[in-house]
Amino acid sequence: MTSNILTIKCPQCGSIKHISLGNEKYKCEGCGAVYFVDKKDIHIFHHQQSQQPNMVKPNKTIIWGVIAFSCVVFLLVMIESFIDENNSNTKGSVVGHSSYSSTNNNRPKPTQEAITKEWSNNIIDMYVFKGKPYLIFKTELSLSKRASRSQYQHFIRIYDIEANKIVGQFELPTDKKDPFSRPHPYELVKWEDDDFMLLIDNQKLYQLNKYNNTFESVNKELFSKQAEFSSGLAEIKFVSEDYGSGLYVYTNKGKHFYYYPKIDKIYNDSEYYKARSGQTPLPSNFSVRTGFSFSTKSNDYPDEIPRLIRYEYQFLPGYPREDVGFKWTNVYYTKQNQAIVVIDNNTPYEKILLEPWRKKASRTLKYLDFTPDRVYFFPRILDYNADSVLIGFSTSPVNKDKYIIQLLDAKTGDIRWSYNFPLEYYKLGAKILDNRIILRTENKFILLDSDGKQNSISDIKTLE
Repeated sequence: MTSNILTIKCPQCGSIKHISLGNEKYKCEGCGAVYFVDKKDIHIFHHQQSQQPNMVKPNKTIIWGVIAFSCVVFLLVMIESFIDENNSNTKGSVVGHSSYSSTNNNRPKPTQEAITKEWSNNIIDMYVFKGKPYLIFKTELSLSKRASRSQYQHFIRIYDIEANKIVGQFELPTDKKDPFSRPHPYELVKWEDDDFMLLIDNQKLYQLNKYNNTFESVNKELFSKQAEFSSGLAEIKFVSEDYGSGLYVYTNKGKHFYYYPKIDKIYNDSEYYKARSGQTPLPSNFSVRTGFSFSTKSNDYPDEIPRLIRYEYQFLPGYPREDVGFKWTNVYYTKQNQAIVVIDNNTPYEKILLEPWRKKASRTLKYLDFTPDRVYFFPRILDYNADSVLIGFSTSPVNKDKYIIQLLDAKTGDIRWSYNFPLEYYKLGAKILDNRIILRTENKFILLDSDGKQNSISDIKTLE
């Protein structure tokens, strides 16, 4: 006589040891899971008892069904665990459930994978517009997903210091074939009157519009005025910062010119050299300005320490020029003012701070040692106006780590205050405002009051 033997397996761990809770409800002694049993469900294992009382002959169809069901349960548990982990953004063990339903309504639904954003900002420069200070950043934004290569976006961003927020940004184009999404070659320079010009791929020129805080294309506006550019532009470059607010332009006809947009004037090589070197005089409406500069290290007199020089020079906005360069130099000459062929110990010379050719090129009229009794090491001119001069320097000839920021009276040279600079001196910049001073490095800026006292220090490296 045959009879059916019902063997109940835990759907979670496979154990056959359980405790009946009544109403077809069981609790597994192995893992503690609670489950229900439907007599018609595949959880029920049917065994046919043979003529030998101690032998059970298995049904192969049922065994394969059990194996398939166990695999499905295991896979669903793993998927549910993965989704829970993503939703909580934490690592942990899989959460056990007291019951399992195979209906689609109760099955956990996959969520969209989160994107991680990382901002990296570096300060390029700063400016003041209508009395308000702004910083200009170059920014890299990293966008990443789990197990995926990061994508990058690059921006030039404008930051309002008083409002403490980003007020404008311009996205730089990137090479789509580049796996690291590097930006196209670009250059950002500051022209006279704090005009910022952005050049991309040596082809596309943009100018910062300070009213809407973005960069706008100016190719058509600037280059349509000159007939020489009608054939199209093959390449654009900025001239050296020391030579003024100008461009070096190649046309599609193979010609090249120096172009100064502020005065809408082009020069060939010979004309440009004469204009830049001061051989071509400025128009009569030039003004006389006062500037400040530190002398640089001298080859002829290496032991001479830097001097702070106050000088006056001719200036007209937009024209080619050469920056002044003070440096102790031996200037050789002959009594008959003849050309010097060989310089020896008997050749007469004069020790001067500004060579004659450079004085003419920079259109310098006169100069003087502004603070003759003071000693500076690794000095910089940070900013100046008609009333004040802001400088930075070290008091040690070997220590480049500790620097002093000092505000001087622009007319007398008197020291108004000194401030011990707490950050790296590298790429230090500054602006003098009516009632405060702003100092900035690559990723930090400091606000000082009119007496040189620190009000705040801010880090913008990861500012979103």
